[in-house]
Amino acid sequence: MDKAPLRLMVQRRRPIGKNTPGDLYVDGVWECHTVEDLVRKLGPKGEGKIPGETAIPAGTYKVIINLSARFGKLMMRLLDVLWFVGILIHGGNTAEDTHGCILVGQKLTAQGTIAAGTSTPAITALFAKVQKALAEGREVWIEVKDAEEGA
Repeated sequence: MDKAPLRLMVQRRRPIGKNTPGDLYVDGVWECHTVEDLVRKLGPKGEGKIPGETAIPAGTYKVIINLSARFGKLMMRLLDVLWFVGILIHGGNTAEDTHGCILVGQKLTAQGTIAAGTSTPAITALFAKVQKALAEGREVWIEVKDAEEGA
């Protein structure tokens, strides 16, 4: 019998300045907050993308853990993100830290950023859950939903 995949879901909120805050759920249970770059409507060939300033398209992506050449450590990576390369889930505080990636933290500020000191505990806890699922032979998937899809 196949093992059930671990399901992550990011529900984006409305942007605040250059930040797109959101909430991340693990198998339907709230886990932490997220911050991404601004969501932009992209054309059929990726038109409208501003490198380093555009959130990934809403959709469902497989998540793996592998060595990040940029950070020099094992990190959670999203696969097959159209028009984007090297999308990770990692620590950080503002849209300036994302470069298209998804940042996580335990608390958001009024400016829509991750509160200082809350990113490392959030990424550590999430990484452990993803790593455990993969070690058990389960797949890990993340669904990213835009604000208008139910927020």
